[in-house]
Amino acid sequence: FGDVHKPTSPIHMLIGSKKFIEGWDCWRVSSLGLMRMGQSEGAQIIQLFGRGVRLKGKEMSLMWNVEGGYGHAYGDSNYPFYKNFYAGGVGSIRGFRSGSVGPVDSRGDGMGGDKRVINNFEFFFPIPGLKNDRSTRLSVFADSGAVWGAGSKPNVSELRYSAGVAFTWVSPVGPIKLSWAAPFNAQPNDRVERGLQFQLGQVF
Repeated sequence: FGDVHKPTSPIHMLIGSKKFIEGWDCWRVSSLGLMRMGQSEGAQIIQLFGRGVRLKGKEMSLMWNVEGGYGHAYGDSNYPFYKNFYAGGVGSIRGFRSGSVGPVDSRGDGMGGDKRVINNFEFFFPIPGLKNDRSTRLSVFADSGAVWGAGSKPNVSELRYSAGVAFTWVSPVGPIKLSWAAPFNAQPNDRVERGLQFQLGQVF
């Protein structure tokens, strides 16, 4: 396991591995899964997600994350609101306030929906002058995605986009990331967030 970053390693995919959260020089898939919950009467959720696809490069790496989710109810039951998907904020579409993308209630708060798609690209590179410091990285990123409610059909024109820069530090208490993003194609009910956004925990 200690040699997983080497080209000769027989390991090609790991799921939920701390090594891939902290390993900047790995270019293999770190997490890929299909989750299906519920096969009888009630709610069913299908999620497809892949995280941390990295391309090998000299002191650099490219991360690609894609997620898709769909939920519906069997029989005469209603799809429960607490199983809705949300988007916006760090971890999905930066530059938008957390959970604000998609359908909103009468107060303008995000309600989430039963369909979601998220796509993230991020290019990591060393901080100039600190090339040998493997605990810090700068990055540029591009995010996109949307959430649709029940009865709404996914429409590419409704995808939100953002682009920006980020600083990541693998600290003793866990990965810390500061991101600044510019949002694009914001809809009237969206809540944009053009300042710094903070994340503590899993980076990829």
